[in-house]
Amino acid sequence: TVTNLLPKSFIEECNALRNVSSYPSACSSIDSEGNDFKALIYKFMPNGDMHKVLYSTRGDENSSNLNHITVVERLSIVVDVADALEYLHHNSQETIVHCDLKPSNILLDENMIAHLGTLDLQDSKWPQVCGGGQVSTAADVYSFGVVLIEIFF
Repeated sequence: TVTNLLPKSFIEECNALRNVSSYPSACSSIDSEGNDFKALIYKFMPNGDMHKVLYSTRGDENSSNLNHITVVERLSIVVDVADALEYLHHNSQETIVHCDLKPSNILLDENMIAHLGTLDLQDSKWPQVCGGGQVSTAADVYSFGVVLIEIFF
């Protein structure tokens, strides 16, 4: 997965992510029009994202062939997401609020292990970026509850 970032947030996102994951790799280049191009390159997740798993239908060209995952697999995915949020909120050097937790940002690797994607700094949702704005881990907890409903109902 490649995330194209605004130049202002590129360094902030690299700094925030360096203690969270062994990925991403940073890429800086010039595009075909001579403009600076900066991107973060993440590990490929061959099973796509949870939104695709939950909402694609059999026979659909975008179908994941995973849309009938078992309750045990769903529980495992939920535990992976909870562990990731717990790490972001309590175990990283500073509290990180994801602020965009939804099924399309829950990525699934080859072993159906869930990973959180798209920490959205470019929208200035993190406290260290938005200059003292009132962002709380409670937003992630609320979003996690919504995701639980989507996964199990």
